[in-house]
Amino acid sequence: MATKIWRAIEAIPTAGATRKHWEVMSGADWSALSPLLRATGLEAETIPCFKVQPGGCIRRIVRHSVDNVRAVCGDTDSLCKSEKLTAAETDALAVDRVKLAQGLAGALQLTNGKLPPASQNLINLGHHYVHAGLGFPVFLLLSDGRFHDAAALFTDVEAYKGAKLVLTLTEASLGPAAMTYLAKIGAVVMHLDNIVGVNANGLVPLAPAEQILGALRAEFEASDNNKQWRLPADATWSKVTIEFRELQEIELQYNGVKPKRIAPQDLRLWDFESGRPKAGWEVLTKIPENGGILRPLNDKARRQSHEAFKQTKKQLKEALQEVVPIPGDPFQYDYREKVYRPLFVVRSDALRQGREDQNW
Repeated sequence: MATKIWRAIEAIPTAGATRKHWEVMSGADWSALSPLLRATGLEAETIPCFKVQPGGCIRRIVRHSVDNVRAVCGDTDSLCKSEKLTAAETDALAVDRVKLAQGLAGALQLTNGKLPPASQNLINLGHHYVHAGLGFPVFLLLSDGRFHDAAALFTDVEAYKGAKLVLTLTEASLGPAAMTYLAKIGAVVMHLDNIVGVNANGLVPLAPAEQILGALRAEFEASDNNKQWRLPADATWSKVTIEFRELQEIELQYNGVKPKRIAPQDLRLWDFESGRPKAGWEVLTKIPENGGILRPLNDKARRQSHEAFKQTKKQLKEALQEVVPIPGDPFQYDYREKVYRPLFVVRSDALRQGREDQNW
């Protein structure tokens, strides 16, 4: 499993270097590293001397012609002899941050990352979800360690409360001051050369992602956010059932998960001024009698315009997503019938049975 690539990426400036420089630094792992590089479009002007010389030197790349390219010692005392290079060896290459971020996201089971800007050293790789829509953020630091203000660099990391992870290329990527600061803000640090390698399929974890991130998953599980319903990481809205137990109480159900009972107040769907549920709760109660369709209120008490209904649908969607953090819209628009259909099931069997018992 190739892991030397991380030391090569760390040793070479973020602006990139010649192909030969990359080849020398990665050694036998070159074939594994090369898919993660991109051509910069720039013409390299220098290349390090890779022979051991007192004091070392930087060679100038001299292009006499397409077929006659040489590396000439840049030291005034000519510490090393000139060397013939191929045109391909002088290609300027840099890390392809998008490919790297995508590869790490796949290896560590991350989603919803942000496209990394070319100049940004700290990359938001996304979240590792422990439950549906619930997890902790993972960041990647691409830096040679020469930064002075850790607080400014890790502002985005500090903004997240609870479990969070910062990945570095190797242990040398961070100095003692940065490590101390990250510990202060509660961030865990891991080094890629210890947890991710490369094979013919691309970037792969050296152990299952759940095992590598086990301590962080446990820390997240121990958090005290009881408002959000914790579902399997692969949960979908189509497997959610909402059952009305009372007119002002619903039970959220998902196979294999402890049901959760909530009231309109828990969803911020209660109007304290009027002492009644808001329109979002009312349209939810009527879904069963409307044949499983979300429709505008249309009774003696309230008739909704199209615009008012759009706001009600938005209100209900946001309220449900606060408690059921499954990604995506829980409602699907039927363009043929021009109605909204919930992806979840709404039942009022218990409510109807209670009414029948009372009538009896």
